[in-house]
Amino acid sequence: MSQRHTYAAVNYVPECEQATADQVFDILERWRKRTEEHFTNRRRDLRFPYPHRALVVVGVAPAEGSKGPAHVVVKVQTRNLSCGGVSLLAAPIYVPQEAIEGAPFLSSERLFAAGREISVGLPQPGEDVLWMRGTIVRSRVVHFGFRECGVSFVARHCADAEN
Repeated sequence: MSQRHTYAAVNYVPECEQATADQVFDILERWRKRTEEHFTNRRRDLRFPYPHRALVVVGVAPAEGSKGPAHVVVKVQTRNLSCGGVSLLAAPIYVPQEAIEGAPFLSSERLFAAGREISVGLPQPGEDVLWMRGTIVRSRVVHFGFRECGVSFVARHCADAEN
């Protein structure tokens, strides 16, 4: 069954400067190049570099008495992509893109916990976005409080279908 993205969601952006995210990305890439031949880095599917900004739709439970959103859309950095999943780099804190009453700051620890199901919007050539559903299978803190998350794809969202 296909699904459309019709979320009434609040858009969130990283609280930090893009230069900080780029620095963390570069550190992780240098580490990957030094250790990529180690057996612990072997994966079932071949990974390809995919250094893009992606959108992630996450369901959040509002705090008691809060009128916060049920879904948020956060902007994250992708690291690599395979047919089975994607690696994401999430900032420590996310803030609403526009000032909205009742929209709290959100921590990546809360948003990107292992086992959480998310939707990932991967940028494609042009202005298209490929939406995939996935489960976070790994979430670890790396440099400057950023989280590196491994997402295993479970399905593709088809925007064309109505059922």
